[in-house]
Amino acid sequence: MIGAVAKLMYTRIEKFVVCAVERRKGYQIHAPLYGTSGDDSPPLAGDKMLEVRKAGKGKSAIVGALNMSQGAKEGERVLYSRNTNGEVRAKIYLKEDGEIVFQDGTNFAVRFNELEAGFNQLKNDHNSHAHPFVGLVAGVTGSTSPVAKQSTASIAQAKVEKVRMP
Repeated sequence: MIGAVAKLMYTRIEKFVVCAVERRKGYQIHAPLYGTSGDDSPPLAGDKMLEVRKAGKGKSAIVGALNMSQGAKEGERVLYSRNTNGEVRAKIYLKEDGEIVFQDGTNFAVRFNELEAGFNQLKNDHNSHAHPFVGLVAGVTGSTSPVAKQSTASIAQAKVEKVRMP
C-alpha cells in the first residue's frame, strides 16, 4: 500500500461518504472515506486527506483527515462541527477526569426534572402558609387579617431543551 496526502475537492454523501480528492492539479480520485466506527463526520472541501492506494489494483481509500487540535490532552476527546468556512461552531470536550464541557463551559447543566420537583415543593410550601401583613399603614386603625400572596415563581428558563442528561 502507498499513502499520499491529497486535497479534498468535495464529498458525495450516499450510503457511504465518497471523497473526491486531488493529489495533483486536475487529477481527481473518488474513494470512500474510512473513519472510526460510529463517527459520521464528512470533511470540508479544502481539507487535507490521507489517501491510501492498493499497489497494482488501482483502488484507493481515504483513511483520514488532518485535524487541527482543539485542545484535547492525552486520553481526552473533543468533538466539534464546523461551518463551510471551517470555523468551529459546536464543541463537546470529554475530559480525562470525566467532566463534559459543552461549547465554552461558562454555565452548568442541571437535571431539570429534579430541580423542578424541588422547586415546586418549595413553592407549594410557601403557598400553603399564610403570610401576615407586617406593620401598619399610616392612618389605618383596626385589626389586620393575614394577606396571602400566591407565588408565581418559575424555573422554566433554566431548562435547556437541546441538552439531555441521564
